Amino acid sequence: ADIMNNMIQVVGLNHKTYSRGSVEAVSADSADAPKVTANYFKDKRDMKQQFVAMKTLMEVIHSEALQGLVNAKTFKGTDATLPVYFSCLGRPQTDATAIITPCLPKDGSSTKDLEEHFRNVVVSSYHYFGSASFGKVVDGEDLLVKGTENLHVIDASIFPNPTRVNPQGTIMAMGHYLGKRLASKSRRLKEVLV
Repeated sequence: ADIMNNMIQVVGLNHKTYSRGSVEAVSADSADAPKVTANYFKDKRDMKQQFVAMKTLMEVIHSEALQGLVNAKTFKGTDATLPVYFSCLGRPQTDATAIITPCLPKDGSSTKDLEEHFRNVVVSSYHYFGSASFGKVVDGEDLLVKGTENLHVIDASIFPNPTRVNPQGTIMAMGHYLGKRLASKSRRLKEVLV
């Protein structure tokens, strides 16, 4: 556990994806999880970008600039049953300067093996961008679902494309904006009715 308290996390995120998936309601009960079809790497350009990200991350990890921040450590590993993408954490390591998760396949793996590896261990932050895109599903200053009354959407699904940073701040700001806007409309309506 001590090694986890003394680490740097380097992440490569694909911000310009071409593959498109879908999110589909399975019932009218909001407690039922939707059916999600991610379609990772359906478009071959996304796999190409994954290889570029991996190469770049490896260059960063082994760069001279980073070496001053990385000290070799002994990592004991664990006896716990781990999914394949964390299997490298189960092996003890001495002089470990980098522990990469999801774990990479062995050095010298073929392109085909690497592609299969990426398909099996892809990690997603599951921000469902674009499933209710502004302009297509949601419209107007009140972020109203087209063809409805009083049904507003305020989450990452209205973004037509993924953001370059975690979307939480933007979603919170939009929620604040819409909340104030709808509260103001409600007050005005009450004043008219009284």
